[in-house]
Amino acid sequence: VSHQLRDLGTARIHVNAAAAVRILERSREVLLTTPHTARQLCMVEYQGIMAELVKSWREARESFLSTIERSIPKLEEIFLRAHRGRCVNEESGAAIILGACCAVLKKRTALSWFSRSIAAAHRAGQLEFLWKAHLDLAQFCLTQEQKLWEGAGLHAQEAQRLIDLDLSRRRPEERSLRE
Repeated sequence: VSHQLRDLGTARIHVNAAAAVRILERSREVLLTTPHTARQLCMVEYQGIMAELVKSWREARESFLSTIERSIPKLEEIFLRAHRGRCVNEESGAAIILGACCAVLKKRTALSWFSRSIAAAHRAGQLEFLWKAHLDLAQFCLTQEQKLWEGAGLHAQEAQRLIDLDLSRRRPEERSLRE
């Protein structure tokens, strides 16, 4: 039941973030009453935080920064559990969201979180997280002092190479524009 609730909650994040938060919290509650893996717990908690961030952005932008601040320690815990449990997909996902949160707050720790996401995504062969982390790192470097701008170009080029590789592996209908 928990994984079905998690899937439903995840699917609702961009449609109705408030409902997604409630569904994902219920999924977590059900999961904690049953035998579960570290990966399952990381997934439901990670998706719950994503839903909270989207909800906060849409409903109360003035409190969005405080929602990000509250989310960082939770994401750090998810990252550590995922790392210890060798759940590299969740590890990379938590790191990329941590990087984005830190970047929004203008914290230099964004650099290390994006780098950790790149390392985990590389270990997992997860092209989508890999190119996203390179692209996010490039964008963050451009907001920093000039000495990081060259690195921004290198990460942007790597992101482009990985996007091209990812697209080349997909069927033509998966690469066409959706309406």
